[in-house]
Amino acid sequence: MNNLGTGCFIKGEYVVSVPLEINNDATDLINLGDQNGFVSAPLLFQKMNWNQERFDRAITPMISEGLVWVDAQTGGAPHFYFSSMWAK
Repeated sequence: MNNLGTGCFIKGEYVVSVPLEINNDATDLINLGDQNGFVSAPLLFQKMNWNQERFDRAITPMISEGLVWVDAQTGGAPHFYFSSMWAK
């Protein structure tokens, strides 16, 4: 795995390759998205005790790189879905 660089990691039985380096906050978003099916700012406030600034700093690069899809039609806070994660 080291030969592939820092943009790769193992998630369960999959090797995940992303176009940007994943920091701890991004990893938290991915894990919560895996558990919940999506992430949102209120979900992170409740589950991880994050504030809006921290959420924005973590989610913005993921949106820019196309790693998450934004659903702004939820009737509340937008939901962010990871393009490679689907509910089982």
